Amino acid sequence: MNRPRVYRTLSVTTKEAITALSKELKLSESALVRRIFEAALVAVESGELPIEPQPVPVKMTLFPPGEEPGWSYDPDPANAKASVEEKSPCQRPPQTSAAYRVRQSTHRKMKALAGRHEVTIGNLANYFLEWGLDAYAKGKRKFSDDEH
Repeated sequence: MNRPRVYRTLSVTTKEAITALSKELKLSESALVRRIFEAALVAVESGELPIEPQPVPVKMTLFPPGEEPGWSYDPDPANAKASVEEKSPCQRPPQTSAAYRVRQSTHRKMKALAGRHEVTIGNLANYFLEWGLDAYAKGKRKFSDDEH
């Protein structure tokens, strides 16, 4: 039996789509995810699915744009928290984690691939899942019981 592997930073919408598709195909989520991961690894090896990570610009500053240096005090902590949330320059899409029973060999291949491309395994898993969902929607992949 394959033990559960936890994949972090998955898109909430991707996870919900996996849940819906697994119900449609009458498969467990783990079985569907395993099939997508294995098909994605084959697609990467054949050149069908490119792995091209993009750098994310990172800039550190003590004074966010539009905020002048200087000290101010508001005795109400709720105002301080609200102002931080309002001024957040980059909003990430909602993320979650999920545990799927994936073969150890598949997980190891994904971990090695993620390491070679300097991305997290969660990021790679999300990429593979989105590719699989898209391929299914376009009729390129079935992921049914007869297709492995």
